[in-house]
Amino acid sequence: MVRMAGFRNILVHEYARVNPAIVAGVVRDRVGDFVRFRDAVLTWM
Repeated sequence: MVRMAGFRNILVHEYARVNPAIVAGVVRDRVGDFVRFRDAVLTWM
């Protein structure tokens, strides 16, 4: 979860440095992490 939060921070705050190929790979290979991150945020809200 910590890594996904860090990934989110890079996407939001350092988007000019983001490599689209890396983003595509993370989305493709780690979709379960996005679901868990979403669920944690929704629970927190």
